[in-house]
Amino acid sequence: MSKVRTMLEAFRKTARRRPAIVAMLVYDAPVPDGIYAECADAGVAFFRSPERALRALARVTRYGPFSKPPRDRRVHCRRR
Repeated sequence: MSKVRTMLEAFRKTARRRPAIVAMLVYDAPVPDGIYAECADAGVAFFRSPERALRALARVTRYGPFSKPPRDRRVHCRRR
């Protein structure tokens, strides 16, 4: 996990401009105490596996269009 801590320094500098994710490649490897908090403080999402990271990204991607403000304030209704 020393590599993660080294990367966190770089991530802290760019966290406001670019999102970052750290995903472990070995699912059952031990995670040192405090790594979740250190990643959160640096603005980095930490996942135990690449599969979990990709599932989270897929959900964020699906949510994106719904979070954009409407172009105009008129209410659009569908006719049935």
